Amino acid sequence: GEAEGGGAGADGRSVLCVLGDFNLSTERVAAVLRENGFAMRPCFDEDAPTNLWRFVGRGAISEGKQYDSAHWWEHPPRKKAAYDGVRDAGGHCAGARRGMHATGQVLAVAEVDAAYEEMQRVAAAIDSTSRVAARALGGLGAADATRVERKPETDSQPADGVPGWLRQQYRKALAKVWSDHMPIAVRFV
Repeated sequence: GEAEGGGAGADGRSVLCVLGDFNLSTERVAAVLRENGFAMRPCFDEDAPTNLWRFVGRGAISEGKQYDSAHWWEHPPRKKAAYDGVRDAGGHCAGARRGMHATGQVLAVAEVDAAYEEMQRVAAAIDSTSRVAARALGGLGAADATRVERKPETDSQPADGVPGWLRQQYRKALAKVWSDHMPIAVRFV
């Protein structure tokens, strides 16, 4: 479609493609687009996780995944020398001739942050090795409670002190309200 402000390409056409929940990294999505003849540039930090990383695994950001992305394409100019290509110094998708670029980020959500803090408080207040707590608060069935009892190393305390069974329950509840991904925002500047 037409980009605001007259567009960045020679004919005023640019394309912003927002893709979500493909369970592919931004880099892989860009490669698939390129392999299919539609080369586009990612528009935000490819390392920023978009999933609810604090509510999976051990809650470490390194376990986060970026399954949502935005990609920018700009119509090639008629004169190749007038366009320098891929990204500006900040790593954004650049429209060099007009100084236009698209930038994006994963948005913070106050309710998600509050749920994480609440989960930490609940974890601190309970005995995470208790089968009763696991069943009462975690809603785990007998087989799950036995698994927790039999294999404590799979439910060990991560740095934030939240046992895996509790983290999983919060993730399930939060995903019903917010999906299992954080929202992303893309803007033209």
